[in-house]
Amino acid sequence: MLLLRDETIESWGRFNEKISGDKAVDSSVDNTERQNEEEDTAAAFVLARFCKGFSLQLPTWLFRNAGRRKRVSKKGNLGHGISHLSIKRKNDKVEISVKVDDVEQHVDSDNDTMVPRIYQISQKRRRVAFSSNTRADWVKLQPLADILVDNGYDVDIFVTGMHMIKEYGSTFKDIAKNRKFGVFTKNTWTPGDTEIQNATATMEATFQLLQESDYDLLIVHGDRLEAKAAADAAHLFRCRLGHVEGGDLTGGDDNKNRYAITAIADYHFPSSQDAADRLISCGQKIETIFPIGSPDLDVFLRPSTVSIEHVLRKYSIPFKDFGIAPFHPNSAESETSGEQAMNFYSTLLASGRNFIVPRPNNDKGTERVQEVLDALPKNRVCVVPNFEFNDYVILLKQAGCVAGNSSVVVTSAPAIGKPCLNIGTRQQGRTPPTDGLFNFSPNDRQGILGCLRENWGRTYPRNTHYGDGCAAERFLEALSSRSFWEVSQQKLLFNQKAL
Repeated sequence: MLLLRDETIESWGRFNEKISGDKAVDSSVDNTERQNEEEDTAAAFVLARFCKGFSLQLPTWLFRNAGRRKRVSKKGNLGHGISHLSIKRKNDKVEISVKVDDVEQHVDSDNDTMVPRIYQISQKRRRVAFSSNTRADWVKLQPLADILVDNGYDVDIFVTGMHMIKEYGSTFKDIAKNRKFGVFTKNTWTPGDTEIQNATATMEATFQLLQESDYDLLIVHGDRLEAKAAADAAHLFRCRLGHVEGGDLTGGDDNKNRYAITAIADYHFPSSQDAADRLISCGQKIETIFPIGSPDLDVFLRPSTVSIEHVLRKYSIPFKDFGIAPFHPNSAESETSGEQAMNFYSTLLASGRNFIVPRPNNDKGTERVQEVLDALPKNRVCVVPNFEFNDYVILLKQAGCVAGNSSVVVTSAPAIGKPCLNIGTRQQGRTPPTDGLFNFSPNDRQGILGCLRENWGRTYPRNTHYGDGCAAERFLEALSSRSFWEVSQQKLLFNQKAL
């Protein structure tokens, strides 16, 4: 993939650029093939500049054809309202023909008059970046990114944090598979790094990317320190900032990160009406709050795209009757995370049931939890570093119960009617009132065992507290409004009643 740095288009037929930061093109070389390549490539970069959306894809495609033909064309849904593109050399001129919103435009190297018109059209197509740092936030952000791309937005993904760690499945590769997005990766965390080092590296990487591209909006999710660092970078760069799932309550120290992001965010996309009311009571402007629901439910509430048999084989899961049991360290109780995990998992083993366990997040205390997991019998407990999200969804749908302290226990699993055991305080304040959701201390051995016996395999009414599977549509509707982009970035606090 070729990336353009420090664009300086000298003319439509010439350019003097650095490509991928290290390959300089000398436009003075008297070589017909080089000239042809320069002309084609310069034309592509000009088009990328004025019809946003091709800056990551078109140069690579064009280079495969440069110097071989006098005409390069592409038809079909090219995104951003563009249905046809043709770049043609005619004598010593370069001519671009592009159909935008069914209106054909022509530009050649002797006529710059069409540039403002193409630029004006492209300006309607907003550039939105998403900052993703963990498996958990990407399952929330992907439905939102997908619907924007499908509706003509230019979308890039900043991938950092846990995504880059081999022990957690190198999940940046899963994001990069989706060629709809521009994907930028940066390793901002290595084992042994402090939280300050992690946050600093994330903030610097985000700020650098914001400097290199002209984004209309940066979207972050949740309450992790990486999200807070990315939000701070957007704030310092004066880039509009959207926050997904602000206003929630949890039992961890990361609540402070969530509240801090709320304070600097220009737009808020809470997962429930309770969270929206909480944002309003904190003084956020009503016109900046869009209760869309939890975006991952858009995937949970639609038919699965994979079979359970395929997923069991893929992850070498040796049993068909199982529960899902994610347990992460609580940042507010990191010193006792190992003890809590030991009590919880020993109780699950005593139930006689089998369990699938996703590897815990890399929060403080994760080493203690991982030591417990490493000692569990592999014929009873299958620990998986990372699941592709659609695979995880089908496993949750097939599970006899869901038990642990992940957000999936209190948001996603109740939405599909699963019996759920919320363990400990990590999700305290987040649990909706619903049948089929039970709260236990990790030390409550008898309570957990009794609940498993009585509820294994049962189906409860689906709970819609966190959404109905239409979060992405509501998100798109918000961004498609002209008034959305007219909101002032000046932050004021208002004394107003909840909706």
